[in-house]
Amino acid sequence: MAKRVHIDINTGSASWLKQTDAALNLSESLYRSLFENAPIGIVITDNENCYLDANSSACKMLGYTHEELVGLHASKIVTQVVMEYFVPALECNKARKDNSRELLLQRKDGSQFPAEVMSTMMPDGKLTGIFRDISERHKAQMISNRLAAIVESSDDAIIGKDLNGIVTSWNVGAERIFGYKAEEMLGTSITRLIPPELLAEENQILAKLRRGEKLDHFETHRQTKDKVLIEVSVTTSPIKDAIGNIVGASKIVRDITTLKDRERQIVRNAQLYAALSQCNQAILHCSDEAELLPIICRDAVQFGGMEMAWIGMNEGANQFIKPVASFGQCVEFLDEVKFSVNSNGESICGPEGMALRQNEPIWCQDFQLDPVSSAWHERAAQFGFKASASLPLSCGNRTVGVFSLYSHDANAFDMAAQNLLLEMSMDISFALNRFYNEAERKKEQNQLFYLANFDALTGLPNRNQLADHFKYAISLAKRNNEHLAVIFIDIDRFKNINDSLGHSLGDAFLIAVASRIQLVLRAEDAASRLGGDEFILTLPGCDRSGAEQVVQKLVKALSEPYKIAQHNLQVTASIGIALYPEDGTDLETLSKNADTAMYRAKQEGRDGYRFFTAEMQAHVTRNVQIINGMRQALAQDLFRLHFQPQVSIQDEHVIGFEALLRWQHPELGYISPAEFIPVAEDCGLILQIGEWVLRKAVLQLKRWMDRGHRNLVMAVNLSQKSKEKAICSLRYSSRYSSKSPLSSSLSSWPPPN
Repeated sequence: MAKRVHIDINTGSASWLKQTDAALNLSESLYRSLFENAPIGIVITDNENCYLDANSSACKMLGYTHEELVGLHASKIVTQVVMEYFVPALECNKARKDNSRELLLQRKDGSQFPAEVMSTMMPDGKLTGIFRDISERHKAQMISNRLAAIVESSDDAIIGKDLNGIVTSWNVGAERIFGYKAEEMLGTSITRLIPPELLAEENQILAKLRRGEKLDHFETHRQTKDKVLIEVSVTTSPIKDAIGNIVGASKIVRDITTLKDRERQIVRNAQLYAALSQCNQAILHCSDEAELLPIICRDAVQFGGMEMAWIGMNEGANQFIKPVASFGQCVEFLDEVKFSVNSNGESICGPEGMALRQNEPIWCQDFQLDPVSSAWHERAAQFGFKASASLPLSCGNRTVGVFSLYSHDANAFDMAAQNLLLEMSMDISFALNRFYNEAERKKEQNQLFYLANFDALTGLPNRNQLADHFKYAISLAKRNNEHLAVIFIDIDRFKNINDSLGHSLGDAFLIAVASRIQLVLRAEDAASRLGGDEFILTLPGCDRSGAEQVVQKLVKALSEPYKIAQHNLQVTASIGIALYPEDGTDLETLSKNADTAMYRAKQEGRDGYRFFTAEMQAHVTRNVQIINGMRQALAQDLFRLHFQPQVSIQDEHVIGFEALLRWQHPELGYISPAEFIPVAEDCGLILQIGEWVLRKAVLQLKRWMDRGHRNLVMAVNLSQKSKEKAICSLRYSSRYSSKSPLSSSLSSWPPPN
């Protein structure tokens, strides 16, 4: 039995040894497999720090073959700088302390790479070193650090948030733009940056992020910590985890308020330049301010980008600016606003009145805060006005109006815009000056035309207009074989009105006469004042019967009482009528014949009318001959005086003579004084004839008296018109003494019966 046991034990021991060897071989095999295939570098050194073994990863990372590396001292793979750290590490290892640190290792070719090194002392005194190349990790860390630096130094806000909109990161740029510190924002909702009216916008953004969509350069509005609204451009990108799940978003927010303001200003300036161009075009094509000013206001809105524009003119009487042109959707702003030129207790001048009074532009860049516009802050807010410009307009040497523009943008008028608007206001002023000068020129032309064609007192057409009207009327009469009447009117004894009441009242009377004449006439008839109290009328299509009806109306109308100032006047008129074609075919002939008929009416008692006849023409012709003859007789001393003795009934002695004027015409023969004296009175020669008669009579009387015939009296018949002037003329021209026969003769005037 004991022997069996002994045999079993040996047999078991051999089996155990085999199993043990097999296990050791397997363990060695596994170790070598792990050692060779490990992705990290593994080296084994002896007590002298020389490499005893190294795996393929270590050889590859260090650039050596296995044979080159085995036997190499460890100091060969570290840089000189790292050596000061290497010795303490070895001492730690010898003290059986694990040591792990990052070292800069050196390859065979001299290049270096960072490595994470861990060394461990084995029980047999050998040192096992494990290291990995951390170059990529260093690169990633450098990139991460660089990105962090970029994020922190960026002027843009770079914000991280999760899918619920909770802020997870907040850079310095975000602090600068929004005014919140990182500790104020981290862990809070991004919605505190969003204006209430735009909250739905964030929900839409989050929905897109959950779908993995990116939002590029989305322009919107955000609010700062101080509740100031700013314009921003937002780019939002989804953030994914290692397995591709969307876990949040990065948001880049750029403040573009200044950029947008600049863009808007550029657009406004371009629009204002276009408005200036349109303004100049309108100035070239418009003929007056009523046409131009509404176009200027329209162009300022449609081309200039303004919300409303208006132009007002100074009403000098009440010191208010009256809008004369406006355009825009907010012109109702003007309805309840009074723009005064001067501030007083009841009104405030505001920017428009100040611009007009000071003759300089007023720029309200922030209308709601500018004290100049304080009176209208509330009303302007209703229309959204945030800036205004008021520019004075001049005409001649004075400021006459203001050009005012309103914008919905604060600070809308930068220097470039101001220069454009100043140029526009100067162009408008130039146009106003041109219109004024043109109006004055036209006014002068009209005045000259009026003076050349109309009577300055009554406004009736003068001879020029009468001639033009007659030409047209006579052409119609010829074409239609019709009659035409020419009527000559003379106011009876008008000279008495002038002499007794004065010329001003006489002028007022003539104006009233002209008005009554026009009331009687038809639209196609024409009335003209020839001068003084003479009027001439043309009545187209009027025969004898029609002319007589019109004249009867004229006689009645002109004889009605006149109330001139405090005077009641009643006059009559003498009227002459000539008809086409019976009495003439041209204006000169017809007017002359009508004048002849008028004189016949005067001679026959006035206050009536006469039609022209052939007998009147013959009478006129003879009168012309008589007038010319009398002028010749005065010049050549062809008149003769016959002296008829005057005998006293008591003693039949000659006591004087009566001078009788006689005239023998060279062609017409003897002409009675009863015929030529009235003609002389009408043409004014009676004064000269009277003087001639008186002078001849007195000289003859003196000759008789010189011959001894004393106490004779000379009787001379003078007309009322010439008596006083003739006597005075002779009295002051005489050189006789008071006792002379001339003096005696004058004292005896008028002659005794």
